[in-house]
Amino acid sequence: MIDNYAHVIGFVFGLMLGFALVPYVTFGARDKRVKLVAVIICLVLTVGVLTVLFIVFYVASIYTCPGCQYFNCIPLTDTFCRTSEVRITRDEGGF
Repeated sequence: MIDNYAHVIGFVFGLMLGFALVPYVTFGARDKRVKLVAVIICLVLTVGVLTVLFIVFYVASIYTCPGCQYFNCIPLTDTFCRTSEVRITRDEGGF
């Protein structure tokens, strides 16, 4: 079982922190200001995403989301998602 939430959020954090913390070359005063603003925006977005993650995972349970349950586990059989603590109910009458 692969935790897709961890992979997607890790990619987003890596992208934002990589852009913010990688050394960069500036070619003038305007370029330096633009890059400084971009670094500050990336760091603020990283803190914002971290705050949203704490709220989503500790205040509102993601396992009760009807559409979110298929992000980590696609029920190929009736017993496929039992070990992932995801509660998936399948309709007997439809697709």
